[in-house]
Amino acid sequence: MVLESIISAEEVERHPLDMFFLGFGTASLGLWLAYYIFPKEASNWFLFLTAFALEPLLLRLFYLEEEEEITLHHPTLWQRHEGVIMDYMYLFFGMVIAFSFWYALLPQELTNIMFENQISEVVRIQNLRVALTGGFIGTGAVTAAQFGPSLSAILENKTEMLKFIMINNLRLLFLFAAFSFIFGAGAILLLTWNAAVVGVAVGNLARQEIVAAQLSVRTVAYFKALPISFLAFFVHGIFEILGYFIGAIGGGILSVAIIKKHYNNPRFNVLLWDVLLLILISAGLIIFGAFVEVYITPNL
Repeated sequence: MVLESIISAEEVERHPLDMFFLGFGTASLGLWLAYYIFPKEASNWFLFLTAFALEPLLLRLFYLEEEEEITLHHPTLWQRHEGVIMDYMYLFFGMVIAFSFWYALLPQELTNIMFENQISEVVRIQNLRVALTGGFIGTGAVTAAQFGPSLSAILENKTEMLKFIMINNLRLLFLFAAFSFIFGAGAILLLTWNAAVVGVAVGNLARQEIVAAQLSVRTVAYFKALPISFLAFFVHGIFEILGYFIGAIGGGILSVAIIKKHYNNPRFNVLLWDVLLLILISAGLIIFGAFVEVYITPNL
């Protein structure tokens, strides 16, 4: 693919920041291609186009990561996997910036088409948060009773609320790890979806700050509003996102090791132990993020 000739996995390992620009560029290109080719289904197709373009590079990263794990000796877990974790982090933030940028600056009627499914998901999450916290966030607020008696019972107190959030987030973590294990770099589709949803949410906050600005200064207004918008969503979200990354990396590394039949290698046990630790760390981050979301974020 053209993308692989522009930047290689080896270059990305040496310069992780390149993944930020790659994420921004690929997400923007996928978004506009989807709109021009499949205008009525753009909100679905841009996920596929973006993920399809990035998957070969990410799969190659997993191969390099697994090869280093098997052949090289690094004393700590972080030293063994720092590179690919940072690559995923930069890639995700590049996509979030791209999606939030276009959502905030484009006319509302256009974003309603390009981000139709993502807007629906943000509204659903906001409505759930209204039910969880009793506070009004954005439009389309509903009461807990509208979700049925089962959800109303779940949301009776903060302990049950915490269980509800943790179960849902841990389920998503399982999907990240499973997609990576079964499809190699398949978790990039889930990653792109989450980046798009976060991008719409952040872009919506930024849009409120720049809606009155003149067209010539809207880009400047966007970058002024961006830090506040990010802070509103990443107080607890950063822990969840890290958890998803790390879980996906663990699944991807194990997948490559089995594909390459390295289970007879003396260092395969080290690799298995690393995968287990990565999954446990990711679960811990998810659980901690749920605590922050329930007990800290509502007070900010």
